[in-house]
Amino acid sequence: MAADLPGALLFACTHNVIRSPMAAAFARHFYGNRIFTASCGVRPGEPDPFVATVMDEIGIDLRKHRPQSF
Repeated sequence: MAADLPGALLFACTHNVIRSPMAAAFARHFYGNRIFTASCGVRPGEPDPFVATVMDEIGIDLRKHRPQSF
């Protein structure tokens, strides 16, 4: 199966606050270190604590995420 996986995944959205960090976190959760995973935004926004709270409910820690651009 590892041969079928890409070497890297980049998730991008507008502000790198909700969609792309959540998608990258899910990829890291499911694939671990088998794929390099990152997220970014067109322009970084302000961190949203609600995202960390929601992801924490399913056991994924996003408290250290800081929005970043390309």
